[in-house]
Amino acid sequence: MTYLIHAANSEKWSCGLEAAGWTERVAEAVATYSEDKDHINGCCLKHDQDFREFKRWDYSAPSLDEIDSDFINCLGESEFKYTLYVVRPAFWAAARVHSFVMRFKVW
Repeated sequence: MTYLIHAANSEKWSCGLEAAGWTERVAEAVATYSEDKDHINGCCLKHDQDFREFKRWDYSAPSLDEIDSDFINCLGESEFKYTLYVVRPAFWAAARVHSFVMRFKVW
């Protein structure tokens, strides 16, 4: 996963829901004081990719809980306290609320 995160260094900010641009702005505001925004963005890119590939009825694929756990674990790999104690809990809460809502979406 570290390779993916470092490869994301040149990517534009991509945390938050693409369909709701305001969530990207809020996520970027929360991460403003982080010393490792590239790492955070890499975790978000991976989470978004996993979420797009999620298949509700494929029980051999990762669940929403597993996808969110991978996301929080990725953020937990940071060496910076602001990311660990501010960004990580805020993004974890946002991801869990989104996954909770998605459980009721009919595809």
